[in-house]
Amino acid sequence: MLGYKSAKEVAVGETDYDLSWRYEAEILRKTDQRIMLNKVYEEILENVT
Repeated sequence: MLGYKSAKEVAVGETDYDLSWRYEAEILRKTDQRIMLNKVYEEILENVT
């Protein structure tokens, strides 16, 4: 999905804003924060483009 040939190509510290889905990063981070804050399981379907 990332376009890298191996996991070693991903730099330590990269965030959603640095990766290919950077245009959706804010939505992804808000979802992650909500789940961690509420400590409730959610099933989330994401489209891969």
